[in-house]
Parts: sequence; structure tokens; C-alpha cells
Amino acid sequence: MCTLFLRHRAFAVLAAGLLAAGATAAQDVDPEQRLARYQRAAGEPVQGFRLFGALNHWEALGQAHVVVWARPAEAYLLGLDTPCPDLAKARAIGLGDQQGRVEVRSSSITAIGDVAGLPCRVQTIQPVDAEALRALDGQPSEGSGGT
Repeated sequence: MCTLFLRHRAFAVLAAGLLAAGATAAQDVDPEQRLARYQRAAGEPVQGFRLFGALNHWEALGQAHVVVWARPAEAYLLGLDTPCPDLAKARAIGLGDQQGRVEVRSSSITAIGDVAGLPCRVQTIQPVDAEALRALDGQPSEGSGGT
């Protein structure tokens, strides 16, 4: 009985941490401005990518775009085929299949808030150049040795 309680408590703490880490975007910046920033750092479209474990971070960029960070230096800008109004209020998202694959036209994002929203299909995937993103923000690159 005690072991079961500890497992549930550990899961609740882990889930709360993942939810809090999700949409931590600066809410004072317009989503269209954030989207434009990511689009400037995005590369050519790809067919898919693989998630290894949980997302590092994600951010809704309006109703039709999401940026997901698979790892601290690996991000993807996802375009959705239809507006997904539940993203703005979501505390977490569901993404990828059981093997962790995210692919154009076969994967969907599900916004998870008070209830799970309807799935929104991924239409485009563009890798985001983390170095270019830092340059847009005026931050030194990892290898520059800035002070």
C-alpha cells in the first residue's frame, strides 16, 4: 500500500514538472512575432524526426504553429493543417507515435489542458537552427567563448 502511494506521488510530481516545463513562453511577446523569429531560424522542411523520451520544451506560436525542443539544442517548427485553438490554453501536448516518430501528415498534436483537445495534424516540419536563434537574440554562440 505504501509503495503504491509513493509510486503515485512520484508520478504526480514528475507529471507536474513536465506540465510546468511545457508552455513557458514569454507571454508578453506577440505569438506572431515569436513565430517570425523561429521562421527566420528554420531550415528546409523535413519529413520527420524522432523523439527520445519526453519533450525538452514546447511553445505554441498561435493556433497553427508549435515549436518543440526534442533536446536542449534540437528544435523543430511544426505547421498544423488546421487551426488548433486548444493550444493557447494547453498545459502539455501529446506528440509522436509509440516509437517516438513525428512525421509530416501522419502525426498529430493533441493539446492537453483541463481536457484533451482534438488532434491537430502536423503538415510541415522544419528544423530550427539553435545557433541562428541565439544570434537573433543577440546571445553568443556556444563555441564563441563570449564573456
